[in-house]
Amino acid sequence: MSSAVKKKVGTYPYTNVLFSMSSALFMIGLMLLFLNYARILTEEMQNAVEMQVVLKKGILEERIQKVGKSLSSKPYISKKHPITFTSREDVAAKVKAETGEDFMQLLDENPLRDIYTIIVRKEFLTPTHTQQIVAELSRMEEVHEVIYTPNLIKEIRRNVTNVSKVLGVLALAFILTSIFLINNSIKLALYSQRFLIRSMQLVGATNGFIKKPFLWRACYHGIIGGSIATLLIVGLQYMIQYSWPEIQEISDYYFTGLIFVSLVLSGILIGTLSVYGAISKYLKMRLDDLY
Repeated sequence: MSSAVKKKVGTYPYTNVLFSMSSALFMIGLMLLFLNYARILTEEMQNAVEMQVVLKKGILEERIQKVGKSLSSKPYISKKHPITFTSREDVAAKVKAETGEDFMQLLDENPLRDIYTIIVRKEFLTPTHTQQIVAELSRMEEVHEVIYTPNLIKEIRRNVTNVSKVLGVLALAFILTSIFLINNSIKLALYSQRFLIRSMQLVGATNGFIKKPFLWRACYHGIIGGSIATLLIVGLQYMIQYSWPEIQEISDYYFTGLIFVSLVLSGILIGTLSVYGAISKYLKMRLDDLY
């Protein structure tokens, strides 16, 4: 037999397999990347919900500072966003800058009030918790009222739920499509090895001995395919950050590392399962069915 037609056990046309595997894993990685960006943006939206604690007039500076310390100790206040204090003079200056008119010239005194602005942790952005927070803050002796937008909180929670459902469905569709592409490409590649598999059976090779080199090759291809897909994801991430520099502020490079590990493991798992299923099928087929 000519060396040109000899086949080595475990080898098969791998170019199409690697292309299909890399493309499919890239789709999975792309969806994971978008899911991560959506998660970060959702957290940013939730952390942007403010409450304004309006103080009563005529409060001494010591009591104002006491209110600030009391607010800082509350468990529902976000530690990532410091409490901000806006004096009545600052509020008046802001109104003048926005309207272009100095209303203080028409009044004997400043009618505005000192304000503490707080950010509530996302875990407490539920209707029950927000009502309890407003009630607790309103009971403070120095507090005149608490201003917040309950409709905005409800809208954010509703949008988060809807986006999570849509992204979950898309992620499932991407994963199933990727498995289908990888499985079919491997089956087509192994079709050229069906007679070699039968020949090894006829000379007494065990099923495990026949499967072993194919499974090792599938692991190898899974590692390469996952690495290629990760490089494409990193390149795309770099292009996005270059086009929109503000995206870099919410980029999570630790998650990028997790994507690499996930894609490599997914490539190995899907590849070995597909190879195992295809080889097992050819081992059970009759000789006439191989043609």
